[in-house]
Amino acid sequence: DLIIYAGAGVTIDQGGLSWSQLVKQVAMSNIVRATNIVSDTDIRILSTAINPLEAATALLSHFQTAKGTAQAEEANDTLINCIAHSLYPAARWNRGELARAIGAVVLMRGRNGLKTTIITTNYDTLLEDAVRHRLDSFAQERDEYGLTGPIPQMSTPWALEDVVEPSGSEVVDFIYLHGRISASP
Repeated sequence: DLIIYAGAGVTIDQGGLSWSQLVKQVAMSNIVRATNIVSDTDIRILSTAINPLEAATALLSHFQTAKGTAQAEEANDTLINCIAHSLYPAARWNRGELARAIGAVVLMRGRNGLKTTIITTNYDTLLEDAVRHRLDSFAQERDEYGLTGPIPQMSTPWALEDVVEPSGSEVVDFIYLHGRISASP
């Protein structure tokens, strides 16, 4: 078995944001400002004065404090939508070279019956999409070029909080350590 641990850098050439830039963008977003959960003063501090880990922790703390109120569900949805909006902007440069290369490795291993597990700290699904696209493309190429053998399958991606056990029949497992936010949450 091969385990690929993929951090924020694996898809930076698709969205253009590092983790620290994502935190800053979320803190400064109009979506967060409109909630009144975080004051303008706190937003300025979050986006300029402290390091990204402290800023993310403080921002999350503001939203978790709101969870004890009638705004709880709205606060959670707002934060998820804000992160999704930042991760999947309408205009992005979308090269994805490393993600596609990982997809090719997964495909070649899967064709030989070898299992690959991808563990990621990313919230975005860009790597998952690249792997899935490579596997789907192979299914079409296989018929076109008369290739034989199995078509590698990917398990349903899951996050640690899902407490889902992969079925074991797939050759690719995808695990999101901190959660998964798709382009349309």
